[in-house]
Amino acid sequence: GTSVQVSGNGELLVHWGSLVVDSQSSSAAQLSGNAEIQSSESDVVGGLQVSGNAVTQPAFHQVPKPGDADPYAALTEPTPSAKSMSYSASGTTKAAVSPGTYTSFSVSGQAVVTLQPGLYVITQSFQVSGQAQVSGSGVTLFFSGQSGMALSGGSTLHLTSPTSGADAGISVFFDRVDGSS
Repeated sequence: GTSVQVSGNGELLVHWGSLVVDSQSSSAAQLSGNAEIQSSESDVVGGLQVSGNAVTQPAFHQVPKPGDADPYAALTEPTPSAKSMSYSASGTTKAAVSPGTYTSFSVSGQAVVTLQPGLYVITQSFQVSGQAQVSGSGVTLFFSGQSGMALSGGSTLHLTSPTSGADAGISVFFDRVDGSS
């Protein structure tokens, strides 16, 4: 299935870090409309579908190339906690959220959510829509299994990766195994 979906005027901004879509799905990343992704580096193992005026800065790199080993094989995937929670914000909510394991994470309307530094494991869905804004510094989002990310409308996801530790330089990381592919 699709791991990253950005549509409409949605923006995914990753500062000082990489966006790694390590799914082998033929539709691992989809961008449409006026969607925009900016990061230091954007890598996708599976397929990339771009339509409309969607752009990535810089362009996605297809990795690994046929015959190459996975360049992220040494990066350890976190294990989701047995204790998970859901998060939802809408309207004009302003909130700060702590790291942890989330089955679903949904921000809509004109909500403004700040992610506190740390690791966020998403086991089902991460959705930002409307004019909602989600930002965080020192944050890594890890998407396990068949979980995915959808940004739509005029929403913005603005992340800065950790500068030290196991996840240094990685803001968004998708599970290597996508059960739907």
